[in-house]
Amino acid sequence: MLTLASLAKTAKRYALDSSTSDEAFLNALLEPLVIAGRVRARGGKEFSLDKSRTSLVINGKCDVPNSLRKALVRFGLEDTVTHEFGSFVEDCIDLSLFEPFANEVIELASGSGETKLRMAAALDNPERFMAIALLEAVKNENRESTAQSIWDSGTGSLCIEVGDLLAHGFGKPRKMKQIVVVPVDTTFATEITWGYESSPAPKVSPKTLHGQWLVRMEATGVEPDELVDRIGSSLRRRSVAPVQEGGVEYPIGSVAIVPNARSVFYLTAIARLDKNNNARATREDILSALRALLETYDKEGQGLDIFIPLIGTGESRAGLTHQESLDLIVNTVTTNRTLVHGKVTIVVYRGDANKLEITAKEN
Repeated sequence: MLTLASLAKTAKRYALDSSTSDEAFLNALLEPLVIAGRVRARGGKEFSLDKSRTSLVINGKCDVPNSLRKALVRFGLEDTVTHEFGSFVEDCIDLSLFEPFANEVIELASGSGETKLRMAAALDNPERFMAIALLEAVKNENRESTAQSIWDSGTGSLCIEVGDLLAHGFGKPRKMKQIVVVPVDTTFATEITWGYESSPAPKVSPKTLHGQWLVRMEATGVEPDELVDRIGSSLRRRSVAPVQEGGVEYPIGSVAIVPNARSVFYLTAIARLDKNNNARATREDILSALRALLETYDKEGQGLDIFIPLIGTGESRAGLTHQESLDLIVNTVTTNRTLVHGKVTIVVYRGDANKLEITAKEN
């Protein structure tokens, strides 16, 4: 992907003066956008990146400053940035090597077909080329991906990352929401049993992902009674009927959709509760739930990124090892890739990463 970090690093290798500091070079690269977009720092001060922020950006450790991204909505911005790039192209880039430089940048934009075509058409206009490249780079997420790609096909892709699933679900609101899958029982229980080990008929353990989600939801001001109403409303809207008329148990694979300001939670029923309220699931239950989840994603996901945890390794008593769960999810998503119209990420808990044959980096 063409990011601000990759664009800056590539351009620096073709600089007229290789001894220029990263701080000076990055600020010079950004100057056309800063001027054209009238970008200011906090308090209306002149915008520039200091040495520390430059290092974070160049190394993909932080995203593009919001003030730069906000400027992208300005009318006619590309033309103005093109005009402002004259000095940078003349003073900073070795134009005798512009073609190989430009080809490297175009290759970085591999996931953006229209942008690649527009840059290729601007090879004889370095200022226009740089404007297109910079605006594309600023638009994209700059932080290095922590994901290991499994496959990428058409509008869908599958990858694995090591990290915290619920970190994708809570926090500052996002312009583009994400879908976070939370495995639950077929009653969609909202009651946490805090003395779980000593309770004769516990409901949801706070140690499970289901329980952690309930805790986080309540911490954001959503009470259990409200959750019951929201879950029931979602199931009714989607015509998901209980197993018995008037009952509270739903079929394996039922999905209740509960959004918040940042994400859309897909509560996916993977296990039934027995008479002691212990969750019970089989491998076939997990497989059925995954297929139903993908069908829901196909119909209602709108191409949003979706994050799925390992399923069937813990309290569901499905008896899957972590590797078996990973393989089952990968195989199911791959087999049903026609239902995938966005980025599917399997999120592995940090403490379980050493139990799997993966090389995904930790986020």
